[in-house]
Amino acid sequence: MTEQEKRIGNHPSPPDIFAEWLIHEDLPASVIKKHRVLLERDGKRLLAVEQIAHWIIDHHIEEETVRFLQQEKVNIYRKYAFDEYVKGYFTVNETTQKGNLGEVLVSEYLKKSSGLLMFIFRLRYNQNADQSLKGDDMILFDGNDLKSRVMICESKFRKIPDHASVEEILESVGGEVRFPISVHFISQRMRKLGQVKLANELAELAIDLRNKKTPMINVGFLLSNQNAANHVEGHHLHANFKLTDMAISELDLVGFPTKDLFGLKGRNFKTESNLLDAIKKILIKAKVKDAGDLISIHKDLIYKHCDKSTNPELVFVTLGLKDPEVFVRDCFQRAHEILVNDVNTLLPISWTYSLL
Repeated sequence: MTEQEKRIGNHPSPPDIFAEWLIHEDLPASVIKKHRVLLERDGKRLLAVEQIAHWIIDHHIEEETVRFLQQEKVNIYRKYAFDEYVKGYFTVNETTQKGNLGEVLVSEYLKKSSGLLMFIFRLRYNQNADQSLKGDDMILFDGNDLKSRVMICESKFRKIPDHASVEEILESVGGEVRFPISVHFISQRMRKLGQVKLANELAELAIDLRNKKTPMINVGFLLSNQNAANHVEGHHLHANFKLTDMAISELDLVGFPTKDLFGLKGRNFKTESNLLDAIKKILIKAKVKDAGDLISIHKDLIYKHCDKSTNPELVFVTLGLKDPEVFVRDCFQRAHEILVNDVNTLLPISWTYSLL
């Protein structure tokens, strides 16, 4: 069993859509890096788009709304063009579509791989469909024992992957195990839906999570092109950088204005880039010539002598696709087509689960 499998489970098996659509590889793991690579199988995209379009509907539209559209479609047609009427249920903002699709994909994938449950689909609570929703991108629970483990995810989309996309994920889940911020919200929603027992257990779970009594697994998900995995593998995945006396002494030997750097000593910088940017500002203020070049030359020296930490329960999952922007558009377009042409074939689904 790989370190990835211990934390997020096995890649789904046939006939699951993820097995049909994607090949996977769990790369050799270390204390600081656990990485699962997902790549598309040839000729399987249309199959995937069809399933993902249904997931987009599921994640965005409540079951009561689906029933309303099924029952009132004829009456709506009398007043409006139905395709225009249903447009408002999905964002038309391409940036938001990309972020939302990442959340949908990683949620559905990790539900299948881990066997954990998602008690609510948070995209349905976004009051402005064209803006990204704040909070945990995904949070999953063990339906049999809430306190056995909780999984949260930070998801990013990039047309072209880069160092910054990895660091944005690390800002959220790097350096140390991250506490989910949505548990109380989910508890409140369950209470309003009449799931009082579950609501009470979630409220207790939030306390245990704060006190680090319940195991937490963090997932960083990067949806991008076929080069996505290389950017994770090329990154050290450390976070929480602090400038030490040793680092300052070493920088003094290579010409840095160290007396000015002492102001940074002990401060926590979530990522390496945050620290380097702070050093650069000091060099510019001190009128050091070619400050950016000086930092680039001695970047490895700074990294070596800084205090830093890693999140031992962080698993990166990268999904590399050809033309990822086209893929996003195709999925949302197909979801719209299903609502317009095939709404009566949809099965309204309840998003709450009762603990057995």
